[in-house]
Amino acid sequence: MKVSRQLAATLCLAMVLFSGGCSVYQSQRMEPGSGARYSGLWGVAGERWSEASRLPDFSAAGYRSGGRELPRPPVVASVRDFGAKGDGTTDDTAAFEAALVAVDAGALLVPRGNYRISRPLSIRRPGVVLRGEDANASVIMAAPIHGDCSVPNQGPPNCAPYQGAAMLEIEGTVGGNRLATVVVAASRGERRLRLSSVAGIRAGQWIRLTMRNPADNSLGCHLYLERGCLNPERRQWYSGRIVDWLVRVESVAGDTVTLERALRLDVRMGWSPEIRSFSASVEDSGIENLSLRFSGEAYAGHNNEQGHYGILIRDAYNCWVRDVTIIDADRGVDIRGGYNTISGLQLRAALRTPQLTAKVFATGHYGVSVAGPRSQDNLIENSVVQTVFVHNLSVASFANGNVFSGIRSAVPHFDHHGAGAYENLYTEISLADSGQDLFLSGGRRPDEPGGARTTLWNVVFPGSASLGRLPQDLPGLTLVGVDGMAAYRADPTMPDWWVESWPGAETMPPNIYRAQRALREQRDGTGRR
Repeated sequence: MKVSRQLAATLCLAMVLFSGGCSVYQSQRMEPGSGARYSGLWGVAGERWSEASRLPDFSAAGYRSGGRELPRPPVVASVRDFGAKGDGTTDDTAAFEAALVAVDAGALLVPRGNYRISRPLSIRRPGVVLRGEDANASVIMAAPIHGDCSVPNQGPPNCAPYQGAAMLEIEGTVGGNRLATVVVAASRGERRLRLSSVAGIRAGQWIRLTMRNPADNSLGCHLYLERGCLNPERRQWYSGRIVDWLVRVESVAGDTVTLERALRLDVRMGWSPEIRSFSASVEDSGIENLSLRFSGEAYAGHNNEQGHYGILIRDAYNCWVRDVTIIDADRGVDIRGGYNTISGLQLRAALRTPQLTAKVFATGHYGVSVAGPRSQDNLIENSVVQTVFVHNLSVASFANGNVFSGIRSAVPHFDHHGAGAYENLYTEISLADSGQDLFLSGGRRPDEPGGARTTLWNVVFPGSASLGRLPQDLPGLTLVGVDGMAAYRADPTMPDWWVESWPGAETMPPNIYRAQRALREQRDGTGRR
């Protein structure tokens, strides 16, 4: 629905009256392209943008920092070689387990058939790919994962499966030792850090910048642009190492390292900033070209799941899920790692019908969930969510730099599930229905649902539907070309928001992630800074 500049001005006025300021950029129609709208944060080809901009740099999201295509390793074995029948009756779990143990690297083929699996299957080696012969005809018929639910009156959230398991897993471990401390403060947008020592640090090396939240909660406040800093409950919740950022070293000179990417946050001495080495036991592994189907029994309701959990990537990096369909799941894909790509995912319900739970008619709990301080720079692209989850697309627990790109979804439910997830992007999103709120967030309180600089860029849905209630507790929210702005059900009184109000279909470039990647490649010719 088209939204006038007058409306944007009215919204801005409301922000001034209620909170003393606003950032609403009145775009100009620029050549090329009649009807095209260009953001004041980007311009036509990135000329308005810098690494210190409120628009974060999302260009490194995905497998190998978005700089390489997903590989296709050759088939080295078939699950049939290990006794799998695929007849829809035989339990083929043991055959799959034996095959995954035997394959050191390469693709393990799942021929056409229906394979009954009763226990989780895990890929725990680098370079191993579970590959179906046919995305629709290579079907894993999954049983629910039942954990220890013996805790009285607490329900499945206290069960083992809820705490991190799935029918198909890519699971590794992350290691690293302290190399140095940061000795001089730095600001977001900078790329140089002065260190106590550069011994053991070289150009091209991956390192981790970690920071701890002190007793005064100042780092937690920084994640929220200094909002809500006096809440003592949040101080307790945001304890320990809440920033664990993985980045590559561009160069080393004297006591200073230059990073390939700009800092996402300030670095302050009171936050115990350290540089640590990085190692991951599992990289370059994937699950692709198959279907994962659960029994279709009725959804038991929010936080009462019985373990119909699809795919989990845990402490694995540079891995992928490609061209996979998950049917009748409580949870679709959970990501607890970095630089992974989910592409061509389809989430749908076949036998399940929506149940009213947590004020939503849903067939499951989570569609795609990205959570944890090391869950960063993941790319979820070109995927379809055909059913309704309580939380369709979810970020939580300090997850940062993640990109949802080219997604078609039945409803929005851009869930920000608490604990300071920051600088995440939703771009080129098409919604079939926005009768429910664009942001439908859950998670623990007292913290607000999300941290700084959540970005929505080109979000389209049909007709004159509203984007619903906007969350006033998302600091630094950026809305560029989001349909339905004419029907706010909450006054946008936040002085740190950036609102560019026009139809999503007029937004140029339509996908800011791809535009940033193209600019990065143009600048250095390699896809890297």
